[in-house]
Parts: sequence; C-alpha cells; structure tokens
Amino acid sequence: MVYGFGSGEEAWLIAFQQFFGDPSREAVWFELDRFLEREYVHESGRRFKVETTVVDSGGAHTEEVYRYAAGRQRRHVYAVKGGSYSGRPLVERPSTNNRYRIPLFVLCVDTGKEIVISRFQISAPGPGYIHLPEWVDDEVLAQLTAERAVRKYVRGRGSVRVWLKQRERNEGLDMTVYALAGLYVAFPVASARSRMLEERAARWAAPPDQP
Repeated sequence: MVYGFGSGEEAWLIAFQQFFGDPSREAVWFELDRFLEREYVHESGRRFKVETTVVDSGGAHTEEVYRYAAGRQRRHVYAVKGGSYSGRPLVERPSTNNRYRIPLFVLCVDTGKEIVISRFQISAPGPGYIHLPEWVDDEVLAQLTAERAVRKYVRGRGSVRVWLKQRERNEGLDMTVYALAGLYVAFPVASARSRMLEERAARWAAPPDQP
C-alpha cells in the first residue's frame, strides 16, 4: 500500500498492489523494486515517487527482508517488526542488533491500530482523515476494518486491551499502520513532522509552473 500524508496527517490511499510468488526468491523483490519506482501525479500536476518504505520483517522471511533493506538504505527502505507490548509510542528508537547492522524498528502495533481505527471514524476531510479512492473494493474495506479492541484479563498484568480479528485477512489494516509508521520513521520528531507536512501541503498545492 502507498499512502500520502498532508497537513495534520490527513492521509490518502494512493496505490495497492499484490505480488504473487515466493519471498525467498529474488524475482518477487525485483517486482517490488519496480513498483517503488512508479511515478504518481498530484492533483496540482506535480509528480512524485515513494519517499520512505517499511517492510515487515516478522514471519518466515526475516533474512530476506533484512537483505533487501540493507541494499536500499539510501532509498529509505527500512525493516520493521510488530511488537507485542502496549501503551508505547508507535515508533521508538531502532535497534541494529542484526547481522546486517541495519536499523530495525519494532512497532507498538496496539498504538498504531488505535490511531488508525480512530481516524477511520473521522467523517470529514481534515487532520487525521483517511481518503479512500473509488477503486477500493469490498475486500480491501473488510481488511481495513478486520479487527476490534476488547478488554481481556492477563495473569500478572490485569485487564489489558487486545485486538481480535473479525476475519482471517487483515493485511489492509496492518499496512495502513505500517504506512503511518513509515511517516514517523522518516520524521521522528512530532513538532518537526507537523511543520514539515504543513509546509509541504502548501507548496504542493501550487501548480508545478509556479514558484
């Protein structure tokens, strides 16, 4: 999924692509490379490409993700992993405790899902609103709303909030959380991020032939 962010972290889903194949083989990763090189056109006429990419390193293909990110640091490709803790910021300082010595960002997905689900409830464009294009189908919509939060008693921790799947496939929600994490990875300081987004939104609103 490709998301764009504007002032107040207003978000636009720009593209959604699936790559079929074995992640242990390079062919799938080359497809991703080609996808990330795509050029998009802003409504002002300005052209842009993906600036920051995060790839989930959890699961059975951690080594392949590390290798992919290691060779693309200059293109701002980063490995991320969902953490099991709660009550923490979505993105904190990365670790480099891996054989490639690349930054790995462990995400508080609980926080990320809380942010994203709350933003889906915003009814009018503006800060935090998430724009979904007309081409989004029922399957993607179902993935975006595939989980709900419930309270559960955990021994030693008391009553905690956990996220329960309402259906098996929830990639859309996960990728939306990762897209937001990618924004925070690229601009980790909240005040600077807010200022940058506001300045960019104003600059991109002008047609490309204007200063």
